[in-house]
Amino acid sequence: MEYVNLGATTLRVSRICFGCAAIGGYDYGEADDAESITALTRAFELGVNFYDVADVYGFGRAETVVQRALGRRANEVIIATKFGVGWTEGGQTFRDISPTHLRRSVEGSLRRLKIDCITLYQIHWHDQKTRWEDCMAALEDCRRDGKILHVGACNLRLEDLNQCQISGRLETLQMPFSLAEQDHRTVLASAVTNFGMTTMAYNVLAHGLFSGKYDRKSKFRGSDLRARVPLFRGAAFDRAIIILERIKEVAARTGRTCIEVALNWALSQSCVSVAITGVRSATQIEGNIAAIGWKLPADEIAFLESPRC
Repeated sequence: MEYVNLGATTLRVSRICFGCAAIGGYDYGEADDAESITALTRAFELGVNFYDVADVYGFGRAETVVQRALGRRANEVIIATKFGVGWTEGGQTFRDISPTHLRRSVEGSLRRLKIDCITLYQIHWHDQKTRWEDCMAALEDCRRDGKILHVGACNLRLEDLNQCQISGRLETLQMPFSLAEQDHRTVLASAVTNFGMTTMAYNVLAHGLFSGKYDRKSKFRGSDLRARVPLFRGAAFDRAIIILERIKEVAARTGRTCIEVALNWALSQSCVSVAITGVRSATQIEGNIAAIGWKLPADEIAFLESPRC
């Protein structure tokens, strides 16, 4: 396993982070808790010490499954959970990073995870209402109270990042980033260069498309987010399919899997410290970890990045 520092701290985190969205059993179809626990346990055995979850994943279910899998070992790893997306009893979601919602959320996560302090607590989305200084001040209160240790954020614009770092200290920034989605390269690069942050790329496999398991005929139903995200529709999907074909070519030439190629490419980028990989099974985490410990040849990287689609 490869490790990097968590921001300006002395903590070391694995460059492959176990993404827990799928084990919530909502956005990526139904999940089997026993299979999820086996996957989480296998990741720990293989040296993964970084687990990205959120209170909203499965409306609390994912945090509970993480606790069941890790138990006392939760103190040996870095659990990064999030707040900022609330939900109603009917399953409707809403964004809220107000101090009141924050305090309620942190208590809920501590209870479900059965830990005394959250190592990395992340702002999930801005609600477009709460002032950044108010949110950061509330997070600092939680830190002083010993409920959280470090703070991170997700889905920030460059101006949001700068404002947060004026109002407090963020150690991490998490953004979508893949061969199909590179719009956030500037804000990720700024986080690394200007603030010494650890950057976490999610959707590196384009919601699973770059695993090579799906094609134009694939259908997604129910709560599966792939039934509604723009990437799986129209011109964006056409372009992603072309990129997938390139990935398949590189995989064939290098003797690697599509997953290994897509993840290795992301981790080769100077603006990416860690790749968050969505996991549902032990086999998947084993396949994801195979993406590190080697480097794509420069000509293959150039082929993947060539502007032909």
